[in-house]
Amino acid sequence: MTILGASTGEPGVPHYGSSAAVTGSVIFLALLAAVLTSVWSRRRRK
Repeated sequence: MTILGASTGEPGVPHYGSSAAVTGSVIFLALLAAVLTSVWSRRRRK
């Protein structure tokens, strides 16, 4: 959270840095949601 805030808050930081951080966080959240969904579906089937 602090890294994202620093990269987006400071005007001297290049744009690709913030966009890369946002893309990485989105991919991480997507993978986390996929894992949670698979685990939840497996538990529900039992």
